[in-house]
Amino acid sequence: LTQGIRKIDETCGLKGVIPYQLGYISGLQELYARRVGITGTLPPELGELSNLRVLSMGNNRICGPLPITLGRLTNLQRIVLHQNRLTGEVPQELWKLGCIVNLAGNTGLIHGADVPEREREALEEIFHSTRGGEWVCKTGWTTSTPVSQW
Repeated sequence: LTQGIRKIDETCGLKGVIPYQLGYISGLQELYARRVGITGTLPPELGELSNLRVLSMGNNRICGPLPITLGRLTNLQRIVLHQNRLTGEVPQELWKLGCIVNLAGNTGLIHGADVPEREREALEEIFHSTRGGEWVCKTGWTTSTPVSQW
């Protein structure tokens, strides 16, 4: 039964605390719950949604840390959790997915690298191949400083 459910959006009435059982809808590819009053934490079971391509739950009251299990979502193309109340460190596993990540407005989050590792490596390669050492503005390149501060 759950393999046939491909998309859940705002019209489905999802609000309040996210039920952990949501993580067992094996066919789910898109989960949209924007501005619907979601509260509580993201259940680690969301990391079981192996077919998930889009996780979009911006502008809610989701709190607590991002589950490290989200790093298992290798088909994820976009994760949008902006304007919530998330806290703690953003798991490196999330950045390694290489998907679009929008976590803006979660002032309690501690960002490590602010772009996926592959993008950081590509930017550093551009720096080296274009003689970046001679650039006027080269602060932060090839360091562990977040890319947003280069």
